[in-house]
Amino acid sequence: MHFPGPCTGTGENAPACPSHACRHPACAVARPLRASDTADDQLIGTVGLNGVDPWHRRGELAYDLDPRWQGQGLATHAARAVLDWAHGTCGLVRIQATVLDSNARSIALLERLGMQREGRLRAYRHVRGQPRDFWMYAHVNGVVSPR
Repeated sequence: MHFPGPCTGTGENAPACPSHACRHPACAVARPLRASDTADDQLIGTVGLNGVDPWHRRGELAYDLDPRWQGQGLATHAARAVLDWAHGTCGLVRIQATVLDSNARSIALLERLGMQREGRLRAYRHVRGQPRDFWMYAHVNGVVSPR
């Protein structure tokens, strides 16, 4: 597995970072992680932040993984790295994620990350032409989720 990192403020990634110090939330948009199989460098998934709001210091975790690679902990590993990076390097306070209410694997992943379910979003997105409900999850820096 190969996970090229987000902007470090040096080297080839530096031009993508507006501050060159990687403390600017825009880095989260500029450098999403891309997972590839090191044998043939084929894209197997992505993970990153969408909708970064620097004023309110929040972003939305988004990820996808080729089904052939699921069940190996790869998405959890990559999502945890982005979560830690978003809180630590970018200084975001709230990282949220939405998940289709029937997507048990993704729900389990978010819960492994320590994200808390905050509520149901009724008819939040259309899936295959039908309005579907989604759960909202969030991880707030410094807040430990009850188990």
